[in-house]
Formats: sequence, C-alpha cells, structure tokens
Amino acid sequence: MNALALEKDGIWHIYTGNQFNTRTTAIAAAVAGTDPKNVVIHQHFLGGSFGRRLESEMVIPAVAAASKPVKLIYAREDDM
Repeated sequence: MNALALEKDGIWHIYTGNQFNTRTTAIAAAVAGTDPKNVVIHQHFLGGSFGRRLESEMVIPAVAAASKPVKLIYAREDDM
C-alpha cells in the first residue's frame, strides 16, 4: 500500500492504487481541509488487490505530510 500526495495551486494530486475512488477522494479532501472537487486521484492499476485496496488509509499520512511531495510505502509487516 502506498500513496504520494502533492498540492499545487490549490489542487491536491494523489497518486495511489485503490478500488474505491470516491472514498479515497473524500478521505484526502477531509485531511487536506478542502472540497473533494479540489482532489485529483491519479489511479494506478496495480495487482489483484483482493479487496485490500478498498481501504484508503494510506492517503491520510501522505496528505498530512505533503508540504513537499511525500511518498508513503507500507512494509508488508505494517500493512498486515
């Protein structure tokens, strides 16, 4: 699970793989304190996921720390 977040000109760009785009957008907007229309999800189609990418918690720390581009990668041990 990974995410990269970047705010540019009031628009949040989130790069991640997920299976629930509207939920991921809403979570990112809530953390950023902005309207969901100001969030663009750059979808990465990765792996089979088997439902794990329905959860979008990986965008929370990425958005919260995004004064510069931040890439967050969970180790398997952290993800499980």
